[in-house]
Amino acid sequence: MKTDPDILEEIKDEIRADVEGELLSEQHHLVDEVAKRKKEVSDLQGKKSTLQKDIKQEQKNFTDMQTKFKPRKDDLQRVLKLAKETKPPVLI
Repeated sequence: MKTDPDILEEIKDEIRADVEGELLSEQHHLVDEVAKRKKEVSDLQGKKSTLQKDIKQEQKNFTDMQTKFKPRKDDLQRVLKLAKETKPPVLI
């Protein structure tokens, strides 16, 4: 069985066009996915930056509170020490 070369060439061209179309479609899909993932990464980096700022602020707040309450803690420790050293009065 012999086949006409023109028919073979048409079939090859159709197959080539189908494959190129599928590849182009897949390429567009992948480009869209990459863009989507890049946006997700960018959003996550923004959230990370915000969280890091929040952590730094909370650390500063904590340090400020420690500084503010240190004298009171020291006073409390002195009172507790005095309470241990002082004997209660004897009641008759």
